[in-house]
Amino acid sequence: MDSPPPVISQTPQRRVGERKVTRMFEAAGVARTERSIVNWCQHNAQGFGKLDAYYDANERRYCITPQSVELAIKEEQAKAAKNVESSEPVEIVPRNAEGQPSASGRQARWTPAKSKCCGRRYWI
Repeated sequence: MDSPPPVISQTPQRRVGERKVTRMFEAAGVARTERSIVNWCQHNAQGFGKLDAYYDANERRYCITPQSVELAIKEEQAKAAKNVESSEPVEIVPRNAEGQPSASGRQARWTPAKSKCCGRRYWI
């Protein structure tokens, strides 16, 4: 039998709304939309959300703990740093007007070709 989602105490310290959380993410350099924040507050199949929050029906908003926001910001910054490290720089080969590599002597990875079916030019 499935157990209900955990009950989160509704103490005064849990008074950070979605808009303020969005601003906190922007200030940390990992901007997220307000809709993303709301999705992170909702419980998944196991009964947990990414952010520790409860829904206040009177105010019609989620009240989120600042501690869970700080943890989520650190996770998102770590993801962003990991993506930056894994991307490798792309070498740009300068070309002249005919599409040939410039006189620098480097070989081009792409060469012009003509389609057999319709005769259009494209790069391969």
